[in-house]
Amino acid sequence: MGHYDTSQGPVSSSSESYVLADVLRLKELDLTGCTGLTVKSVELLAEHRDISESLTSLSLKNCQDLDQTVMLALCSRFTNLQSLDVSNMRELRDNDVKLLRCLQDLRVLRCGNERLTGSWLEILARLPELTELDLQGSRLISEATFATHLP
Repeated sequence: MGHYDTSQGPVSSSSESYVLADVLRLKELDLTGCTGLTVKSVELLAEHRDISESLTSLSLKNCQDLDQTVMLALCSRFTNLQSLDVSNMRELRDNDVKLLRCLQDLRVLRCGNERLTGSWLEILARLPELTELDLQGSRLISEATFATHLP
């Protein structure tokens, strides 16, 4: 199995770790809008070495209860990510995005969020493989942001 999409149905916090623990060698995981997803859920997923090493695409879009702890788990365990969507995560802040600098294979980053200012753009501009950056919905990012924070 290379792709697991939970966005079409509810995932309860009591069953999610058991379902995900059985899915080994997963390449893509779409958890878009999983409102029951918690930081602990992502940490449990990160503990499964087969998944954390094989996963190349992860979507946490619209997962409202996740915070910077998730970013730490992503950086420490999901080191092979090439595509990451953390857009519309209510708790996502500029300092959280800066943590993604450790994902050296990251090619696609979707992180649009109305609270982000873009102070991290300079750091992400140094990611060697990054070819797509989606900032949709980031109302605080302007022309001045790019002039100030890009090398």
